[in-house]
Amino acid sequence: MTKIFSVLFFISLLSISCQKESSLENGLTPNPVPIPTVNDSVYLSKIIDFDTTKPALFDTVLISNFTYDNLKRLVSQNYINFINGIRSVSPFDSYELFYNGLDSLPYKTIQKSEELPNRFIYTSFYTYLPGTAKLLTDSGIGHRVLPVTSDSGFTISSYTYGVNSVTEISRSYNNLNSYYGRDTGTYFNIVKLNGCITSQQYKSSIKQPYNAPINSTLTCTYDISNNPFAKIFREDIGFIRYNDLRPGVNDFNRRNNRLTMNYQSTAGSLIEIGSAVNRYKYNNKNFPTEVTAIDYNAGTVFNSSKSKYFYTN
Repeated sequence: MTKIFSVLFFISLLSISCQKESSLENGLTPNPVPIPTVNDSVYLSKIIDFDTTKPALFDTVLISNFTYDNLKRLVSQNYINFINGIRSVSPFDSYELFYNGLDSLPYKTIQKSEELPNRFIYTSFYTYLPGTAKLLTDSGIGHRVLPVTSDSGFTISSYTYGVNSVTEISRSYNNLNSYYGRDTGTYFNIVKLNGCITSQQYKSSIKQPYNAPINSTLTCTYDISNNPFAKIFREDIGFIRYNDLRPGVNDFNRRNNRLTMNYQSTAGSLIEIGSAVNRYKYNNKNFPTEVTAIDYNAGTVFNSSKSKYFYTN
C-alpha cells in the first residue's frame, strides 16, 4: 500500500543501505574518518551511519558524537554530515543538556542547527513528575540567528498519566505570543514487559489537511541485551511516537533493544501500514556494537540502514 499522508511518514537519521561495508572503514573515501576501537564500556561515544547507495568511494556518512560530565551525564551531542565522503560544512547540528545540581534529568536543552545560509537555536525546558523520570511539561522556543534575527514562536506540551495511558496536549504560539494552535493525542492500552512497551494504541485530535483524527496501533518485540540509550537519555515519556521506527528513538528509559515494530495508522479513509526489523551485534558486556535496520511499507522494503556504535569509559 502506498504511503498516503505525510504526517505518518518519518525521516530516518540512520538511513543507509545494508550492502557491503562502507569504504569509510577501508579508508578509501576522499576524506577518510578514523574509527575508534570498540571497547567494553557502556557509554556511547560515537555512532557512525553508513550510506552505500552512492559509489563506494563517495559514501555519505553521518557521525554522532556524545560527551559526558564527571557524573556520566550526557552534556552534548553533535552531528556531522559527510557528503560524497567529504565532511560537509553544512548542515551541522549540536544538542546541549543542562542539569540542576546533582540531578540526573536535564531541566534545559539547547539545539543549534545550521543549514547555510540559515542558522537556528531551539531552547527547551522540562519538568518531571516528582520522584520519577516522567515528563510533566516540555516547552520550547525557536530563534533564527542567521541570516536575520527573529523568533519563530514557541510550543508548550503537557503530559497527563493515567492507568496504562498518557495524554499529550501541545499548544503553539507565534512570534507575537499569540495562541494559534492546539494538538491533543492520547496513547492508551499501553502494555509493558520488563520495562519495554510491547503494544499501545493512539488517537489524536482532528489533524489537517485530513480533517480527521489519526488512530494507530503498534506492537514491538525486544532482545534481552542492554539498551545504551537508556543509560544516557533517562527521561521517560511513557509511550512510543506512533510512526517512528528508528532504532533507539523513543526507546529512552527502556531496558532492552527493539527487535521488531509493526504499526497501522489511519486518518479518515487513509491508511498506512509499516514495520521494522532490527538486527544487532554485541560486545562482551552485551551492548550493541552494530545495528542493521530494515523498514517496510505494506510489506515492501523501502529503507535499509546500518549503524555502528562505539563506547567510552
